[in-house]
Amino acid sequence: MTQWYRDFDEYSTGSVASVASADWSVYALGANWTAEIVASGTTGTNAMEVDRDVIEDAVNQIVFDTAGDQTGDVEVLVKFKMGGVGTGNPFGAMLVQESDGSIYGFDYNSGTVTLAEYDSAFSKQNTIDSISLTVSLNTYYWIRLGRSGTTIQAKMWLDSGSEPDSWDMSATDTALGTVTPGVGCLFRYSPVIMTVDVFGVGTSGDAAPSSGAGGGSTPHHLTLMGVGD
Repeated sequence: MTQWYRDFDEYSTGSVASVASADWSVYALGANWTAEIVASGTTGTNAMEVDRDVIEDAVNQIVFDTAGDQTGDVEVLVKFKMGGVGTGNPFGAMLVQESDGSIYGFDYNSGTVTLAEYDSAFSKQNTIDSISLTVSLNTYYWIRLGRSGTTIQAKMWLDSGSEPDSWDMSATDTALGTVTPGVGCLFRYSPVIMTVDVFGVGTSGDAAPSSGAGGGSTPHHLTLMGVGD
């Protein structure tokens, strides 16, 4: 059982690929991306900011290598905000399946947040579950996403509120294999900035932490199908 916690004060400011490469790998489809550690945090001084100002399909997945391959129970917790969100644009926490690069993550459409399975280019393959929630721009939210046995489950709430006691979204998925946690987004219809303020991972029954120091392990490099680093 291991937990990791990052509020991004662990790194100096600059490109994630330069100042945080010991923990993270950046995988992108499409040009004009920036993924940086910036001095705009609300929990600590720093945060991770993912930005793209060109309106066309493009994917950015930032994988937390330090957690490595997870074959058992795993949780990822993210505090984040969106500077813009287009209809159907995936965002926030994700679990990436190593065998084929498929992604378990979230998208938003007209007051509905959907937990879904996507291919490595963030094209939706399977809707898992959804909740009614209006995502406001430049407002911090939390997402907790996890696997327990063959159940994939998630919840999302406002930073100004309290974490729900139970999971909002869940379903059985026996196909979910070895995964690596991270964050990601797809920008389709509008320029968008995603800011990640807190990132936590918990394994083997440990909850992903929202505060405090985290553990560590040997970094692992993941190859995502169709995505080059």
